[in-house]
Amino acid sequence: MNYRDLEAWQLAMNLAQQVYELTNAMPPEEKFALTRQIREAASSISANIAEGSGRGGTAELIYFLGVANGSRCEMESRLILAYRINHIRDPETILELSARIGIMLLRLIDSLKKKLKPK
Repeated sequence: MNYRDLEAWQLAMNLAQQVYELTNAMPPEEKFALTRQIREAASSISANIAEGSGRGGTAELIYFLGVANGSRCEMESRLILAYRINHIRDPETILELSARIGIMLLRLIDSLKKKLKPK
Protein backbone atom coordinates (compact mmCIF):
# COMPACT_ATOMS: atom_id res chain seq x y z
CA MET A 1 0.00 0.00 0.00
CA ASN A 2 1.35 3.41 -0.96
CA TYR A 3 0.73 6.00 1.74
CA ARG A 4 -0.15 8.59 -0.92
CA ASP A 5 -3.19 6.50 -1.82
CA LEU A 6 -4.56 6.69 1.74
CA GLU A 7 -7.34 9.23 2.09
CA ALA A 8 -6.18 9.93 5.66
CA TRP A 9 -2.75 10.99 4.35
CA GLN A 10 -4.27 13.13 1.60
CA LEU A 11 -6.56 14.90 4.06
CA ALA A 12 -3.71 15.32 6.54
CA MET A 13 -1.70 17.08 3.83
CA ASN A 14 -4.67 19.38 3.14
CA LEU A 15 -4.98 20.00 6.87
CA ALA A 16 -1.30 20.95 7.19
CA GLN A 17 -1.63 23.36 4.29
CA GLN A 18 -4.67 24.99 5.88
CA VAL A 19 -2.85 25.25 9.21
CA TYR A 20 0.12 26.96 7.56
CA GLU A 21 -2.22 29.43 5.88
CA LEU A 22 -4.13 30.12 9.11
CA THR A 23 -1.00 30.61 11.18
CA ASN A 24 0.49 33.09 8.70
CA ALA A 25 -1.53 35.77 10.49
CA MET A 26 -0.07 35.01 13.92
CA PRO A 27 2.05 37.70 15.59
CA PRO A 28 5.75 37.72 14.66
CA GLU A 29 6.77 37.10 18.27
CA GLU A 30 5.10 33.68 18.04
CA LYS A 31 7.11 32.64 14.96
CA PHE A 32 9.51 30.45 16.96
CA ALA A 33 7.02 29.41 19.63
CA LEU A 34 3.32 28.68 19.19
CA THR A 35 3.30 29.10 15.39
CA ARG A 36 6.16 26.62 14.99
CA GLN A 37 4.60 24.16 17.44
CA ILE A 38 1.23 24.20 15.66
CA ARG A 39 2.84 23.77 12.26
CA GLU A 40 5.10 20.96 13.41
CA ALA A 41 2.20 19.06 14.94
CA ALA A 42 0.09 19.54 11.80
CA SER A 43 2.82 18.42 9.40
CA SER A 44 3.67 15.50 11.68
CA ILE A 45 0.29 13.86 11.03
CA SER A 46 0.91 13.08 7.37
CA ALA A 47 4.63 12.45 8.00
CA ASN A 48 3.87 9.74 10.56
CA ILE A 49 1.33 8.08 8.28
CA ALA A 50 4.00 8.00 5.57
CA GLU A 51 6.72 6.75 7.91
CA GLY A 52 4.55 3.97 9.30
CA SER A 53 3.63 2.90 5.80
CA GLY A 54 7.26 2.83 4.80
CA ARG A 55 8.33 0.64 7.69
CA GLY A 56 6.93 -2.43 5.99
CA GLY A 57 5.12 -4.07 8.88
CA THR A 58 1.58 -3.90 10.15
CA ALA A 59 2.61 -3.43 13.78
CA GLU A 60 4.87 -0.52 12.82
CA LEU A 61 2.10 1.07 10.77
CA ILE A 62 -0.32 0.78 13.70
CA TYR A 63 2.25 2.43 15.99
CA PHE A 64 2.88 5.36 13.65
CA LEU A 65 -0.83 5.85 12.97
CA GLY A 66 -1.21 6.23 16.74
CA VAL A 67 1.61 8.77 16.78
CA ALA A 68 -0.10 10.62 13.91
CA ASN A 69 -3.32 10.73 15.92
CA GLY A 70 -1.43 12.06 18.93
CA SER A 71 0.07 14.83 16.77
CA ARG A 72 -3.42 15.62 15.53
CA CYS A 73 -4.67 16.08 19.09
CA GLU A 74 -1.64 18.21 19.96
CA MET A 75 -2.27 20.43 16.95
CA GLU A 76 -5.93 20.85 17.89
CA SER A 77 -5.06 21.84 21.44
CA ARG A 78 -2.50 24.41 20.31
CA LEU A 79 -4.90 25.83 17.70
CA ILE A 80 -7.59 26.25 20.34
CA LEU A 81 -5.09 28.04 22.56
CA ALA A 82 -4.04 30.35 19.71
CA TYR A 83 -7.70 31.14 19.10
CA ARG A 84 -8.41 31.74 22.81
CA ILE A 85 -5.57 34.26 23.03
CA ASN A 86 -6.79 35.97 19.83
CA HIS A 87 -3.85 35.02 17.62
CA ILE A 88 -5.94 33.35 14.89
CA ARG A 89 -9.48 33.43 13.55
CA ASP A 90 -11.91 30.66 14.49
CA PRO A 91 -10.28 27.33 13.49
CA GLU A 92 -13.58 25.42 13.38
CA THR A 93 -13.18 24.29 9.75
CA ILE A 94 -9.72 22.92 10.50
CA LEU A 95 -10.95 21.25 13.68
CA GLU A 96 -13.75 19.56 11.73
CA LEU A 97 -11.27 18.24 9.17
CA SER A 98 -9.00 17.12 12.00
CA ALA A 99 -11.85 15.20 13.63
CA ARG A 100 -12.59 13.48 10.32
CA ILE A 101 -8.94 12.47 10.01
CA GLY A 102 -8.98 11.20 13.60
CA ILE A 103 -11.92 8.94 12.86
CA MET A 104 -10.14 7.60 9.78
CA LEU A 105 -6.95 6.93 11.71
CA LEU A 106 -8.76 5.09 14.51
CA ARG A 107 -10.74 2.98 12.04
CA LEU A 108 -7.58 2.14 10.14
CA ILE A 109 -5.82 1.18 13.39
CA ASP A 110 -8.76 -1.04 14.40
CA SER A 111 -8.81 -2.70 10.98
CA LEU A 112 -5.08 -3.36 11.05
CA LYS A 113 -5.23 -4.74 14.60
CA LYS A 114 -7.81 -7.29 13.44
CA LYS A 115 -5.35 -8.47 10.78
CA LEU A 116 -2.71 -9.06 13.45
CA LYS A 117 -4.95 -11.29 15.59
CA PRO A 118 -4.56 -15.02 14.91
CA LYS A 119 -7.63 -16.71 13.53
